[in-house]
Amino acid sequence: MVWEFGWAYGVGWGAAIFLFGAVVLLLCDKESEEIYYKERKIVHDASLRD
Repeated sequence: MVWEFGWAYGVGWGAAIFLFGAVVLLLCDKESEEIYYKERKIVHDASLRD
């Protein structure tokens, strides 16, 4: 018996491998601690001074 697979079989396995790689990268990124900061803009207005 001879098994013949089309191009869609290879595309399916390729998509599965890329999906698995994306999951691994997302799990690795989950461990890193990201620093969030809020930028403040301070405006000095000379007309407010007495």
